[in-house]
This record gives sequence, C-alpha cells and structure tokens, in this order.
Amino acid sequence: MNRIKRVGVLSFGKVQALVTGIFGLFIGIIYLLLILFSKEEIASLGLNSTTGTMAVILFPVFYAVFGFIFGIFAGLVYNLVARLFGGIEIELENK
Repeated sequence: MNRIKRVGVLSFGKVQALVTGIFGLFIGIIYLLLILFSKEEIASLGLNSTTGTMAVILFPVFYAVFGFIFGIFAGLVYNLVARLFGGIEIELENK
C-alpha cells in the first residue's frame, strides 16, 4: 500500500475548479432546457431563453471559481489531517 502524505494545494485547487466547472456546465444546460421546455410556467417568473443562455455561460465560471477556492482550502485541510493522522492509503498496480 502507498500513502498520499501530502497534496499540492494549487494543483488540487486547479483540478477541483475544472471538476466543479464541468458540473456547472451540466447544471447550466439543464437550467436552459427547463426554461425552454416549460415556457408558460417559467415566463411568469420573468425567466426566458436569454436567462438560460447566461446560465450556461455563468454557472461554469462561478462553479469553477468557487471550486478553486474551496479546492485550495480542502488541500490545506487534507495536508493538516494527513500530517496528524496519516494520509489516504491507495494500492497501485504496475503494468
């Protein structure tokens, strides 16, 4: 077994930003589709296809920014916990 003793904080933040940005894209697309296919109910709320299009653009950006910030925080916390209690054990296979 190998143990992850420490993670690169900026590296962890970048990966987390990408992962959450992709989630934000999916959520923005779902939001857009909901707006497009339920026009009557949504129109009464003042939402339209422009709002949905903006969601597809802005949701990934917001998710990525906050993912980066929280990824850095999570990396710092992981490094502290790993130092105190040991890191995550992983089993690697060489091919």
